[in-house]
Amino acid sequence: MSELDLLVLGDVNPDVIVSDPGLQPQFGQVEQLVDSASLVLGGSAAITAVGAARLGLRAGLCGVVGADDLGRLM
Repeated sequence: MSELDLLVLGDVNPDVIVSDPGLQPQFGQVEQLVDSASLVLGGSAAITAVGAARLGLRAGLCGVVGADDLGRLM
């Protein structure tokens, strides 16, 4: 029997998440100050693997990352 229920092959990218309770989306190029920002695991393959794991599957991820600081973080 396999150790994994699902192996996802694909992209692994950093996502920047900004949040602020009073943030209102605006069209055009408008700078806004926010309360917090975080760098998290992103990319459709990574998000799929995390979602499957949250549903109870034993999920794995195989992806290629860049040879830079963000790639090493991912």
